[in-house]
Amino acid sequence: MCGCRAPYVPGWDCHGQPIEYKVKKELGKEAGKLSQAELRKLCRAYAEKYVGIQRQQFKRLGVFGDWEHPYLTMSPSYEAEVIARWPIWWGMASSTAARNRSIGVRRADGPGRGGVEYADHVSPSVYVKFAVTGRNKEFAVIWTTTPWTLPANLAIAAKPDLTYVRARTSTGETWILAKGRGAGRAGVRCGVDACNRSCRQRTRRAGHSSSIHGP
Repeated sequence: MCGCRAPYVPGWDCHGQPIEYKVKKELGKEAGKLSQAELRKLCRAYAEKYVGIQRQQFKRLGVFGDWEHPYLTMSPSYEAEVIARWPIWWGMASSTAARNRSIGVRRADGPGRGGVEYADHVSPSVYVKFAVTGRNKEFAVIWTTTPWTLPANLAIAAKPDLTYVRARTSTGETWILAKGRGAGRAGVRCGVDACNRSCRQRTRRAGHSSSIHGP
């Protein structure tokens, strides 16, 4: 619409337990006799089969796209990029590669057959300091329950309608946090006093002009 050439590149997510579940279901007891390399080979063939079927279906529907050069999450180049940016978590119970943030538990029998059931899950959380450019020992402190995303992190966000403070810590650093109990809570969790009474805190609205860089 803007006069730019933007061809549609179709893609398929070829990983995940659903594919392994289907392959193992077809194999039955024989699945336990296979090595991980053999199982992965069968999963790849299973995924390739349905990529081909779905590609033909989309073509018959008249969907235009670069169907001969799709992106596939199981292609070596795609996997290499994923490994470079994201850690790979290994599910010991299921003996398979799995995303750490996946909470669903797939069941093969009983209520919810073929679906996904959910249970309470406690996620790891961390506080991370981002250095403020041009300010000695000054950091913006964030809290996250997805620490595995930090290697690929490019920025942090500040809410426009929140007030932020600079809190002096017992280690001589200055932390930028949301006003309220945030400074005290972060200090307790990190083992420092970030809220002592001798500290002078100056409030600042979100949108501070200083640049903030990675942890």
